[in-house]
Amino acid sequence: CPTPYKICDYRPAFGTIFSEYLHNSKYWGFCDLDMLFGNLDKYLSGPIADKYDAIYNHGHLTLMRNIPEVNKAFMLPFSGIEYKYVFSHKASFGFDEKRGINQIFKEYGFNTYQEDTFADIYPPEISIPLKLINKKNYADQIFTWEDRKVYRIIDNAVDEYSYIHLQKRPFARHNPDLLKVKSFYIHPFSFDEKKTDHLSLTQEQIKTIKKSKIKNLRSSLIYKYHLVINWILYNKKPVKRQY
Repeated sequence: CPTPYKICDYRPAFGTIFSEYLHNSKYWGFCDLDMLFGNLDKYLSGPIADKYDAIYNHGHLTLMRNIPEVNKAFMLPFSGIEYKYVFSHKASFGFDEKRGINQIFKEYGFNTYQEDTFADIYPPEISIPLKLINKKNYADQIFTWEDRKVYRIIDNAVDEYSYIHLQKRPFARHNPDLLKVKSFYIHPFSFDEKKTDHLSLTQEQIKTIKKSKIKNLRSSLIYKYHLVINWILYNKKPVKRQY
């Protein structure tokens, strides 16, 4: 595990690694750091009550049902790059989302909750558009955090989200007093109590955005290389889950 980002590949194994801490927990989970949470209880209490095996599947926030079948699912053979290969190479494989545990859940028929109630922001853009294709963007949309809730405001219309994910964005250092207020605006590269445009970037922020695009391309090419090697070493067909 040469870099902090590599820890993401190990996250589906946390239910097993940290099992001694989970005896009284119905669920366990993991999340990214570049997020603002809203009213999670409003969006998660239902799926938890319905006992889904996994809730959310994009990696930035995932909850896993604390049962042996789910906790050990990461070890199941499947069509992608398996955990032994992932855990023994320093490259990042996205094993905590679609390239790994999500595909395992799909191939073995686990009951997963995948409704996109969050705001996932597209990284390379200077503005803050929603990333997912099933959500329409507007030129004048504004995101806010108010009384522990995340909103998008479009004219007089308001959408609420369970959380907002602001990945790969070089945010300016915010005023510590901002943590004491009940609401603030989420600008493309800063947080502020005022409704202002903060689209002027520093040279450091521009470099960070360019590096992010290059890093994503490099990561994709490295993954495809390991995928080919994995097919050669582990040519296995997934086993269907037995009920």
